[in-house]
Amino acid sequence: EQAAINVLWRAKLDQEIVSDSMEMHQLLRSQADSLIQNISHSGRIDSSQARHSVSCIADSLEKNIAAMVWLTRIKRADEYTAQHCVNVAILSMGLAQALEWQQDQVELAGLAGMLHDLGKTKLDKTILNKPGRLSEKEYAHVKQHARFGYLMLREDKEVHPAVAQAVLEHHERPDGGGYPNGRDRATLQPMSALISVVDAYDAITSKRPYSAARSHHEALGILWKQRNKQFDAGMVEALIQFLGWITPGTVVRLTTGQHAIVLRASHEHRLWPLVRLL
Repeated sequence: EQAAINVLWRAKLDQEIVSDSMEMHQLLRSQADSLIQNISHSGRIDSSQARHSVSCIADSLEKNIAAMVWLTRIKRADEYTAQHCVNVAILSMGLAQALEWQQDQVELAGLAGMLHDLGKTKLDKTILNKPGRLSEKEYAHVKQHARFGYLMLREDKEVHPAVAQAVLEHHERPDGGGYPNGRDRATLQPMSALISVVDAYDAITSKRPYSAARSHHEALGILWKQRNKQFDAGMVEALIQFLGWITPGTVVRLTTGQHAIVLRASHEHRLWPLVRLL
């Protein structure tokens, strides 16, 4: 029997699963848009609907995991913030479930992923969207987003403290060189380490004002090189094992020159997935 971490190897895509997953993805996306809009208008977070949406998705995640992960690969450059929050929520729940965390912890990981970057709504947009390299002063301003998000969440008594803590710590590093508090590996909770790795993976594979999108394989290589420095080594290894080299939904080019979409990965033959020609 395959380990829980290899859930994507036995997952599949079909019409029903893709349809259900698109509906849930849209639900989560509408919640992300609503959260951002509410913060912009009132300066406060109302997480009640986001908690409900995350809980609904977590309940059916194992069945729909292949399609949900596939949907995180579809990115629009002009919709980065809300899209990124949704992607990190989905991938965080998938990884937490693959690590066999309890269901309530899976849901908390999803909520932390959904809320991790909402402190950026308090930042100066010209600095946040600057295409070039940030000055030291500008970077110091951007680094405040983790604390801003944490302080907003602390005002919502319905948000679990572990979620607020993960939002505060998602840019901390095992080597102590992160922010906002420069905490090291020994003092970081596992949820913070999980959100940190997933956040970086989705950011690296997305187009941002100062950086082109990198491929899935490049992103895994970058995370691997930074294990035990910028990212928790165990969590990097877990994400790589969870996502795999080829996952359902990946578009591949065959030796014949034809293109196909991966329907199912293979545990026995990792580079020989089941595909459908496009």
